[in-house]
Amino acid sequence: MKKIALLACGALIMGVTSCNKESEPINTQTITIETYSLVSKSGAAPVVAPTTYKYYSNLTAMTTQISTEDLSTGTGVQKFQTDMIPFIYGYNISIDKEKGHPFRFMKAADAGGTPTPVTKLRCDLTECTNANNKTLIGSLENQLKANPLLVPANKGYSFMQYTLGEYDVKTFWPDMLYTGLTMTQYPGDGSPYENENITYRVKMNLSKAGNYTADVFFYNAKFAEKAPAVNFVLKDLPLKFSLMGFEISAQNVDPVMVPENTPNTRFRFDSFKLLSTPGMEGMTCRYKVAGIYEGEASGMFLYPVQEK
Repeated sequence: MKKIALLACGALIMGVTSCNKESEPINTQTITIETYSLVSKSGAAPVVAPTTYKYYSNLTAMTTQISTEDLSTGTGVQKFQTDMIPFIYGYNISIDKEKGHPFRFMKAADAGGTPTPVTKLRCDLTECTNANNKTLIGSLENQLKANPLLVPANKGYSFMQYTLGEYDVKTFWPDMLYTGLTMTQYPGDGSPYENENITYRVKMNLSKAGNYTADVFFYNAKFAEKAPAVNFVLKDLPLKFSLMGFEISAQNVDPVMVPENTPNTRFRFDSFKLLSTPGMEGMTCRYKVAGIYEGEASGMFLYPVQEK
């Protein structure tokens, strides 16, 4: 039997109640998510484009169906509608002490559907992200005097991977905050300096196909015990997509201080490379600064759900 774990999104739910022939109540919901899809095909360049997905669920039967009508493949538009697949739902309270954040986890080796069956499906449909971490966002807003992130209209995110015929598809959002562990190493130091308070922001510019760029922000960046915490951005870095996700890399880049908008040539990044995780919900990066110290970091935008 096909299985899917799906966890309900409170702010995203639009509930509808109807009756079947036996007059038993049937509760249904439809959630619409606007996101971006990365479409890969053997022998062809990856395609990145906005996509709208709909998640229709029968809450009485605990089943859901995923569909889209505008999946761009570069040579046309694909549409599909999966079979109804079982789900469960719940909340995650780890990112916000005030309330739980709803999330969905989906997994089905064969989701079926028409006109082309969907296979190898995995999806986090969720509000459990750094974008909804009030403590983090509030702190950054106070520092920067501005909203540090562009979010979807309904604040819901879909990180989905699936295969549709000859296409491998991943969904993502082009503006994400990553938190995790950063380690920096100075020559002669016995052990690296570790910092879990640096936040990385990747803001993508996807307006020009084949010429994508990204701004990478460092918030509360502190690379040594006695160094001050600073905010800066590496601007207009080359961004490339592949079957494995995205990559941002550059050499000899001067950071621009935020919000002062002034370059800092003393701390030029000799090299910088950031790779997404295969599901595009996390990242790893490495860099070397001013010919002196090296840094590496790993972080997540999404708060992952444990498989059951």
